[in-house]
Amino acid sequence: AFLISQKGAFVTHPNPGLIMNDSIFKLAENRRDPVLHLIGDEMTAGRSGFIQNDSLMDGRSCWLAYTPLASNGWSLGLVFPQDELMADVTSHYRQALILGALGLLFICGVIVWIARGITRPLRSLTDSADLMAAGNLDVPIPAGRAQDEVGRLAGAFAAMQSALKAYIRDLTETTAAKERIEGELKVAHDIQMGILPRTFPPFPERPELDIFALLKPAKEVGGDLYDFFFMDEHHLCFTVGDVSGKGVPASLLMAVTKILIKSKATQGLTSDAILARVNEDLALDNPSMMFVTLFLGILDVRTGEVVYCNGGHNPPYVIRADGRIHPLEPTGGMALGVMGDFAYRSLSVTLQENDRLFLYTDGVTEASDARERMFAEERLEETLAGLRDSHLKGLVTGVLERIEDFAKDAPQADDITMMVVEYYGRPNG
Repeated sequence: AFLISQKGAFVTHPNPGLIMNDSIFKLAENRRDPVLHLIGDEMTAGRSGFIQNDSLMDGRSCWLAYTPLASNGWSLGLVFPQDELMADVTSHYRQALILGALGLLFICGVIVWIARGITRPLRSLTDSADLMAAGNLDVPIPAGRAQDEVGRLAGAFAAMQSALKAYIRDLTETTAAKERIEGELKVAHDIQMGILPRTFPPFPERPELDIFALLKPAKEVGGDLYDFFFMDEHHLCFTVGDVSGKGVPASLLMAVTKILIKSKATQGLTSDAILARVNEDLALDNPSMMFVTLFLGILDVRTGEVVYCNGGHNPPYVIRADGRIHPLEPTGGMALGVMGDFAYRSLSVTLQENDRLFLYTDGVTEASDARERMFAEERLEETLAGLRDSHLKGLVTGVLERIEDFAKDAPQADDITMMVVEYYGRPNG
């Protein structure tokens, strides 16, 4: 053991000639030992460590542990000769090596003895397994002695052979059923898309307006809906809705809702009356408690006035010809199908020449990326502002591209529906 001061001078050392006469740095310089100099730097800096180096006394390989003394800042070093430190370990290692070699020889002898007894039936079993792997599930399994491992293995192979046959038979039936369901879902998707208007522009003979819409379901079939039609010569009814849930149940309710809206609207009712009647029909027999959020507007093509009613849906945006964008004032309506006697109310907004109305479902604003951040209304408004000079199809597809770029590889969790109505004004200006 030795003790050095904060400057590296030896305070105590087994060699009395070094005490208060030399420092660890001078000794390292004389010995041309950079490792010893590094040790001096570490010790005078007040650090602790454990490092291999040659002894200062006899040059033997040793391990040096050093640590500072908290009372005065000196540093204590303890030297452990490597041969003394590792003597017991080396002895145990040699003993373990000899015992291991003897044990290995014994085990090899046992293995050879056992292998001679099981190799022959194992080769037969291996040949049968190869034939099974090649697809021949009817290959006979060689019988072994039931009381030994090979016999149990042969029994396990026989059970596996029987289970594989049953599994392949069930898998074939399941695959056929899945293909049949997928085919039916494709037909259902085609039918669902077929009941939605898909011809654009839809009213080329009407110079007062133009419409474009898009629906991208999250599954084969979805629960979003959109529709537009003339109630009479001067009034256009348009709507966008979102059914709770996904898949086939939502698509069925979507189709029923669309039919109900058109049947009520053709009776010449106001927008709030249409929603009230449809709500009564949906809530009348609704054991599954599914509901529909719906926005419905009626545009008077002579004046540009839109009388609208919102049943718990995302408020559409008005895109003015001068670039201003703002959401429509909410009407306070409840989702349809929840409570049959709910009283809806309507509000109105007037579109000027070249004003647009952008309608969408929550699949737009709730689209998420891999970190579960949502697209949100702020990004939608920013996107609409950047695309306000685009034509209708370019506006809708541009928003969809921005959503897909935002979500990247994250799966689509909800149906995405968008519709834009642009009012051009009366033909005579």
